[in-house]
Amino acid sequence: MSDPLELRERITSSKRSSNDVESTLRDEDHIQVYIDNPLDNLTLEELEEQVAAFRLKYGLVHVIDEKLLQKGARVAQSGRTFEAIEELTQEELQALRDEHTRLFRQPPAFWITICCTCIAAVLQGWDQTGSNGANLEWPDAFDLVVDGDNPVESDVWILGVVNAAPYFAASMLGFSANLAVYQVPIIGWRLQFGSAFIPAVPLLILIWWAPESPRWYIKQNCYPQAYHSLLRLRNVPLQAARDLYYMHVQIELENKMLAAEQAARSGGRAADEETVSRTPVARDLYKAKMYVRRFVQLFTIARVRRATLACTTVMLAQQMCGINIVIFYSATLFVEEAKADKQTALLVSWGFGLANFIFALPAVHRIDTLGRRTLLLVTFPGMALTLLAAGFSFYIPENNPARLDLITFWIFFFAVFYSPGEGPVPFTYSSEAFPLSHREVGMSWAVATNLFWAGILNTVFPKLTDALSNTGALGLFAGLNVVAFVMIFLWVPETKQRTLEELDSIFKEPTRHHMHYQITVTLPWLWKRYVLRQDVERAPLYVFRR
Repeated sequence: MSDPLELRERITSSKRSSNDVESTLRDEDHIQVYIDNPLDNLTLEELEEQVAAFRLKYGLVHVIDEKLLQKGARVAQSGRTFEAIEELTQEELQALRDEHTRLFRQPPAFWITICCTCIAAVLQGWDQTGSNGANLEWPDAFDLVVDGDNPVESDVWILGVVNAAPYFAASMLGFSANLAVYQVPIIGWRLQFGSAFIPAVPLLILIWWAPESPRWYIKQNCYPQAYHSLLRLRNVPLQAARDLYYMHVQIELENKMLAAEQAARSGGRAADEETVSRTPVARDLYKAKMYVRRFVQLFTIARVRRATLACTTVMLAQQMCGINIVIFYSATLFVEEAKADKQTALLVSWGFGLANFIFALPAVHRIDTLGRRTLLLVTFPGMALTLLAAGFSFYIPENNPARLDLITFWIFFFAVFYSPGEGPVPFTYSSEAFPLSHREVGMSWAVATNLFWAGILNTVFPKLTDALSNTGALGLFAGLNVVAFVMIFLWVPETKQRTLEELDSIFKEPTRHHMHYQITVTLPWLWKRYVLRQDVERAPLYVFRR
């Protein structure tokens, strides 16, 4: 029986070691990786035999019918050619078609899970944006001197630390709440800070009805519970059976790949299948509760290290783009520097939140059609230009009405670029890039990176504006947008329309291969296509076979 995962790579260099898995073709000047469906090479008899063994081994005999599980495995094997399977009923066929044509036809448990995720995002955004309006009032309430010609240095640091506290401790509605309670005397800024409890209440209630992650159940070796969870998340049992078996196959392959690499590292040589089977590293990698060990493996196992690099890049880029500075200090900037009154500043901040919400909606569809990487690369140049323009707008004389209008325009235009790209992509990307064995620790690292640097930036930004002026500070972040663009271009692979487990094959490829392809293939193609206007095709880096 052939290996279920076939990797065939083509590169020009003929100076490769004999044990290298890459083959050389002289007609290509880049690497091209072919990745098969891991079930492609199995005959029907082999597939049925493996499904029967799987059902018996993992306690599914009294949970799922064998014929249903085999039929689900055949659907997983066939990919989008499932129409050729004669045993499928009309209900099953329609459910499989609806997966690609009717995105919103999903069972209630699916939408409960989506609602919990959305409310959690609202909770975080509300908590952050609540301080935007509060920054106009609470420093005065505590007799802090943070504006004017002679701000007290220690008070400026206190302002930054308080704003950074939510990040270290761990948006539309948050901006609206600021505006709603602005007129409340004395306690208005307190309500702005505390209003984030409102979305926390429905989240606390809904979470009890949300199904547990099937992949988490599989990780705990609880396959019956994983199947029942999938039944709640899918329209027909066939889909649940298909997903259960396909997850299992991909996770087993993922486990084998990681174990082989770790065994080879431990023994100082390439590990064959027999060596891997005798090495307890699979248990250590996949089932161990040792969080510290898995954290270390974020940087020592090549496949995981590449995911860590990509996720750290997109999370760090979110802070480099300057969004949290705009969210936290936009109202303060408009009052102190643009000379707007406080209510106008809050209205502008509310408008920024509205623009952020509206222009994030296209990402719901485009994030899986254009791709995560493409959305980032398209939007970062726009963010750099709009921040630079907003910074230069502060040079307009204060008595000129165009000053406030232009600053507002460029800040809003910044939201137009941020919302469909660096807004939703980092958390989406980080949640899918890591293998299941390291997903929770990897996602924790990614989020911690994001929040740590958000805290640092919010702590130092008041002093930064004192030292560089608003124009200099916004110009600095415009430059950081350019740096982030280069980092994403070189270090972040595309992951659109891939299952969570198929991403293992993408991150198995060395980062240098990805960088080589982008520099030697993508850059020349962009020049020929969009500058010289030549009708040329670009050979893809990854070719998936489903």
